[in-house]
Amino acid sequence: MNWLVEALRDLSRRKIMILAVVVVASFAVTYGVYSGLSSSGGQSLEENQRLIPITIGNLVNEIAISGSITFANKAVLTFGSQATVAEVLVNEGQEVEEGQPLVRLDAETAAQLQMAFAQANLDFLDARADLEIARSSNLPLAEAETAAAEAGLELRAAIDDLEALLGPDPQALADAETAAAEAGILLRDAQEAFDDVAEPSPAVVAEAEAAVAEAAIVLRDAEEALGEDALGASDDVTAAVKDLSVAEQDLTIALDTRLADDSQEALGDAAQDYADAMKKWSGVVLTDEELERSPEELFEDWDFDPSVIYRTGYDLFPGGVFGDAPDTRWNELTVYAWVALHPSSGSIEVTCDDESEEVSVTTAGRTTLSAAQQFCIQRDTDDTWQAFQNARLDLSTSLAQAEKSLSQAEAGVIRARDDLEKSKKAFAGLDNGPESDLLRHQLVIAAEAMADADQDLEAVLGPDPLELDRASALLAAAQAAYDDANKALDEVRNPDPLEVGRRNQQVAIARAKSDAANRALDNASAVAELELALDEARVASAQALLDGARQRFEKSTLTAPWSGFVSAVHVEKGQDVQATTEIVDVIDPSIVVVEGIVDEIDVLSLRRGALATVTMDALPGRTLTGIVSTVSSAASNQQGVVTFDVEIEINVPADLRLQEGLSAVANVALGREQGLLVPNQAIHGSFSQPQVLVSNGNSLEERTVVLGSSDGFWTIIQEGLAEGEQVMIEVQDANAQQLGFRGFGGGGGGNFRGGGNAGGGNDDHQ
Repeated sequence: MNWLVEALRDLSRRKIMILAVVVVASFAVTYGVYSGLSSSGGQSLEENQRLIPITIGNLVNEIAISGSITFANKAVLTFGSQATVAEVLVNEGQEVEEGQPLVRLDAETAAQLQMAFAQANLDFLDARADLEIARSSNLPLAEAETAAAEAGLELRAAIDDLEALLGPDPQALADAETAAAEAGILLRDAQEAFDDVAEPSPAVVAEAEAAVAEAAIVLRDAEEALGEDALGASDDVTAAVKDLSVAEQDLTIALDTRLADDSQEALGDAAQDYADAMKKWSGVVLTDEELERSPEELFEDWDFDPSVIYRTGYDLFPGGVFGDAPDTRWNELTVYAWVALHPSSGSIEVTCDDESEEVSVTTAGRTTLSAAQQFCIQRDTDDTWQAFQNARLDLSTSLAQAEKSLSQAEAGVIRARDDLEKSKKAFAGLDNGPESDLLRHQLVIAAEAMADADQDLEAVLGPDPLELDRASALLAAAQAAYDDANKALDEVRNPDPLEVGRRNQQVAIARAKSDAANRALDNASAVAELELALDEARVASAQALLDGARQRFEKSTLTAPWSGFVSAVHVEKGQDVQATTEIVDVIDPSIVVVEGIVDEIDVLSLRRGALATVTMDALPGRTLTGIVSTVSSAASNQQGVVTFDVEIEINVPADLRLQEGLSAVANVALGREQGLLVPNQAIHGSFSQPQVLVSNGNSLEERTVVLGSSDGFWTIIQEGLAEGEQVMIEVQDANAQQLGFRGFGGGGGGNFRGGGNAGGGNDDHQ
């Protein structure tokens, strides 16, 4: 009962009287019902015992929050500037519309505020323009990025060169090994061919000598059998056959000489040198048609002027895109590699006046440019073009000489054939009968065989000088190619230590340059970020100053922030005020709240948006609706009592005008549950085994029940009772009868706890 006493202490005398009247009336009605029920059952009950029928009803939990009326929207207006009040346009209590002028400053101050606002706006626009410029372009940062990119490319190129030197590409190594093997095979074949020509084996010589001896015997026998008359003619035929063989051999040599002319290979090498020189400086791979044109003609067609393009400061990438431009025939990346990445870029010259540089010639007959020629564009391209033209002339001369020798050899063969035909006719003209014809025929065959045998023996014992020179030249070329292939293979497998050191040094220099460029880029980026942040801060500061200046200018005439009424006017015309001086108060009466408190038990059940009914002593018999708009998350602790602030926004009808400070009570519904309801006075027993006394004819039966929710007056019985059964309650005294339970009339009951009044009841059980 202590909680009840404490709750009663929190109530006003008037509320207690109202509550007592309600409870007494309810008890009177209930007592009448109980008396009728008791007398009708024929069951004798003691004076303080009553029977109550069990019915289904709704158990409603709610909190009653006491508080006072206040207006949520209340504005205390100030000028925000030191000035003089020029005009007060409203009075206290006057209704105003939103935007209606209330008070004006003096004209001089208003003009100054307008000028300050205009200047602040100009400063803000300047700061924002500076920020946009800083965001769109930053030349130092762009230059640092370009330098870092170029240094990175140079470092990558140096590393690639070093890796290619130290660890050759497997394909390049395989190609070098294949080239060396092929060169070895060609050298072996050339050596065997030369040996066959220069040093015949003894067996071959013996075989050739035996053939000559055998042919001589056959020829002698044929001559003896023919007789002396035909001997002279036979000798002529034999000599003619030998001359024809020699002429045919000369023709074969002339043909081989023309086909094996070194000028053909020299022309191909010269053409490749010219194409390489053009690609070296322009990056262009020449077509067959372009190979026939001079450097001056090609440069003019390509719009490629080395004196301009290779000049320091020339912009190779005007669009800012790093790469080969598709609208030019020449390659911008090739030029960039020379002028920006190559270690000898400082030695590059476009035109060269020094003509004293000489060239060296390798064993293969290829010309190698000197150091000055290698880095002089004009001399490099012009010299290779001239060498290409000279090779063409040499080939033409050589072909002409070969054609002349071939013509002479063909003429010699024709003469030898004519002489042989004449000798054969003269020999055939001897008329000695059929037997003589046979002998002459045998003699001719023997003479031809003897001539062939002599020729074979001469070829074995003394090779033809031209054939020997040809075999020797082929052997020398094969030896040079073999040496070059093995040298190239050795360079791939075992790079020169000096070259490795040089390239390591290039990598170190390029890495240091790249690191320095990256550090410079980091510094430039940091500076750019700081400058951008500073510009952004300037814009934010200018924006804040602009907003302040705008507010001060707009406040030169104070206007109503909403429709409402003026609750107070603090100044009068001509009064000097400070920036924070309160000028006028404007209240919006359309938003009204009840400010109250709830205890720590009820606050957990309270939710924003919960519906509430509001009653006020100033409006007897009238109920307003509202919702919970604010539940404070911070607690207040006064003498151990923990409470939380709550606001209930009221829906104020259009015809009602409330005053601030009126007392009000807001009842907030927490929940509704349906079930069998019994008064708490009917429940006894232990907490774990609650019981009730149920009427059973002329006696009372003790029955165990299962309890559900309770509001402090009524409890839902989940198990153990049925609708229509009667339970007994004991009434101790009049006060207990009034406060111990709720009657059936559905009046308000309350479990009044500190702060918010919590109550509940059976609101629809009639």
